[in-house]
Amino acid sequence: MGAMHKAERRNVMRHPVRRWMLLAGLAFAASCPTGPGGLSWAEDRPPGLKSEIQIRPGFQNPWRYPLVEIYLSNQTGKAVQWTGVTMDGVALGNGTNCVWTQYYPNEKAGPGRTTLLQICLEDAPQVARKIEVETSDGQKVPVNLDPFPAKPRTDQSKDFFGGMPKNAILLDDYSTQAFPIPKCRLLGVTFDSAFKHIQVSWSSSTKGISCKRMVINGDMIPGTKESLFSSDDLPKFAGSAGMVCAAVAKPVQFGELIHVHIELSDNTTAQCLMRATNDFFVDDLGISRTVEGEASRKDLGLDLHPKWKDLGFDVACADFATQKWGQSAPQLVAARKAAYDGGDPQPTYQYLCVSSIQNTYSIYGQCSDGLQVNPYRRGWSTWEKFIEEEAQTFRWAREAAQPRPWFWIPEVFIHKDDKRFLEADEYRSLTYAALGHACKGIGLYVYDDKTVVGYSKNPSLLAEIKKVNAEIARLRPMLEPAQFISRKTIGDPDTGVRQYVLWSGQDGVLVILRNTDYSTDRKPDDMGRAPRFKCNSKSDVTAAVHIPSWIKESLAGGSNPLQVLDPLSGEVLPHKQDGDLVSVSLPKLDIGRILWIPTPKGNAGK
Repeated sequence: MGAMHKAERRNVMRHPVRRWMLLAGLAFAASCPTGPGGLSWAEDRPPGLKSEIQIRPGFQNPWRYPLVEIYLSNQTGKAVQWTGVTMDGVALGNGTNCVWTQYYPNEKAGPGRTTLLQICLEDAPQVARKIEVETSDGQKVPVNLDPFPAKPRTDQSKDFFGGMPKNAILLDDYSTQAFPIPKCRLLGVTFDSAFKHIQVSWSSSTKGISCKRMVINGDMIPGTKESLFSSDDLPKFAGSAGMVCAAVAKPVQFGELIHVHIELSDNTTAQCLMRATNDFFVDDLGISRTVEGEASRKDLGLDLHPKWKDLGFDVACADFATQKWGQSAPQLVAARKAAYDGGDPQPTYQYLCVSSIQNTYSIYGQCSDGLQVNPYRRGWSTWEKFIEEEAQTFRWAREAAQPRPWFWIPEVFIHKDDKRFLEADEYRSLTYAALGHACKGIGLYVYDDKTVVGYSKNPSLLAEIKKVNAEIARLRPMLEPAQFISRKTIGDPDTGVRQYVLWSGQDGVLVILRNTDYSTDRKPDDMGRAPRFKCNSKSDVTAAVHIPSWIKESLAGGSNPLQVLDPLSGEVLPHKQDGDLVSVSLPKLDIGRILWIPTPKGNAGK
């Protein structure tokens, strides 16, 4: 993590107001511009410099730190360079309410290429604003930014003592708030392990619609297969949602820039510009990635050469220490741009540490190619069920990063005066929660370190980490393309079972079950030999899962029946099917379990 990170972390952890840590906020992917008929398509327009705008309101408070996304399309026959941007005639940064701005991936755009201009505002505009983007040869592209609606007169005060404000405007609650939901947005973009298929999930506030067409890097993608979410799986803010799967029209490389653009049947559109990835990494942020660390990496089951690059900025701690939210963003986006301009093939990510609050997620969620979080709720939660609190931050991370990937840093170390490690069973439960929210990487912190006691000193935790890493290695073909579809609770929220459903494109459905009927505390546990975590086994647990249409269609008239498997043991589990609803009954459930419903062989979409 670097010396700066460790020093800042120690200072923050000793801070007398540590209970103030972790009121997370999130910027969610919103993508429908104002104006009738949605956006026009690049291939339908005459040559020139064009712009399309979409807004990501702040997650908890939509009016705080919204992200303006302007897609600048160069449809001329020559390269252009974007040089500056003004709002109402004033350069951004000069009293224009701008926290940070960047051209993604950079300010250069060749013929037929698109650049994403991101502008993070401190406060949403209450009146219309005119943005102008300039080029090096003096051309100006105008963009109109409509005002946000008036703020409701409700108390938006922050509760830093272990939870969100009682009336916080959470993503799942937008339908009950005064803030209008952007009509459509992208929830995720993933590829299968071979980069042969792309999966794009979307949502809309309109009921009864579907995806009309999808364009990748300007190419229309024919032969798409779509499955709409069931009513039980719809996000609360959505009237419709679905996933579109298709074979890629042209070869795609890891880290390649892709522009995804979809149009729904009501003519609204959504788009994103991001780097293509199909990875699930397992890393330890303290073990060298060079030859010196290779033996340790092999022994632990880590990636020998992780494909992602940590930008190394502890932005949350730096902001928290000064109470100046967003001060680290310009340096962070400059580092991302320098890595890209230098030809580094590795996508980059930043991490948000335990001191993150709502502002941190809203400001930094989209600064680079991915987002990593280290909630550390075992050490800094006042809640005995800290696992549930950490699982909540996984949801915030997923939504802050979407449609890009997010990653998790587990708290697998202790400070020298601490008496309580994360226990093996707690680590497994947290891993199930992270995988259930479609996490795409685990960066352990830390195996060993001079400043802290790493998990190498805890035999039971070390053994469990190795075991989990071996299981992830077997699950990677399913985890890499997986996208979050739904989370629900079977039984009582405090003593029941969390059921996470993920679609791994056209390959199948992952179901992750996690038992919440447990008790724990932070009392000493003799390095796990006297465990404080006690989980009560559940009996007769039934998981009911809606399968996508391509699985149901592949069963029609086929000779290969539907199966439900334990992908780790290979056990075939009995199930019942009623239309698109598959029910699996488990006689016993301990900490959790992973189920796999593969698409039967012979499916035409494969």
